[in-house]
Amino acid sequence: MNALQELASEYKAPAREIINSGWHIVLCEPNVELQVSIALNVRGYESFCPAEYRPQRTNRMENGRRVYEHRARAMIPGYDFVRFDAGKWDFDGVRRVKGVRDFLKINGYPAGLTGADVDRLKREDASAFESHQRLMAKRAAEEAARLSGKPEVEFEEGKEVRIDGPLGEEWIGKMLQQRGSGRVVVLRDNAKLILPHSRIHNIEQGNL
Repeated sequence: MNALQELASEYKAPAREIINSGWHIVLCEPNVELQVSIALNVRGYESFCPAEYRPQRTNRMENGRRVYEHRARAMIPGYDFVRFDAGKWDFDGVRRVKGVRDFLKINGYPAGLTGADVDRLKREDASAFESHQRLMAKRAAEEAARLSGKPEVEFEEGKEVRIDGPLGEEWIGKMLQQRGSGRVVVLRDNAKLILPHSRIHNIEQGNL
């Protein structure tokens, strides 16, 4: 069972109390949760869809490698949230929005979340966005250094460095040997890799 469904199944209050909480759980078609939230807000509803940011494969290639970009996606796949004022429950209007399947129901009534639940999700959404912004700033600085022609990390045998993995992940390794054409031999998990300088970065203090 989805974590959100587990949370919703814990509600024991009568349907009237659930509806009066204001926030309701919208079931969405796959991969359109963020678009649904935007569409609901454009139509005058108060909608919220917490997002996370993960590397996604693109069709671009750079230096022989597939390019991955960090893009937003729904933190809770298949779900969105919408708030109604008391007595103004326009369930049918929300259902008419493209990408909306229905509302999550308990005992036949649209289920809701408490204000505390929504506040918690908003904090997680804000934290994910801040982390994404920091990552984008770091990547921009790395790209600027690459374009300048000067390697970000000066070669130092045995130095621990951060390595860009092939799928957008990050590894930790040690520099072993400097090669020509801007390439470096690094050791990662007892395997030697020959990588361009552009994939090797300093380790931030917090990652040590």
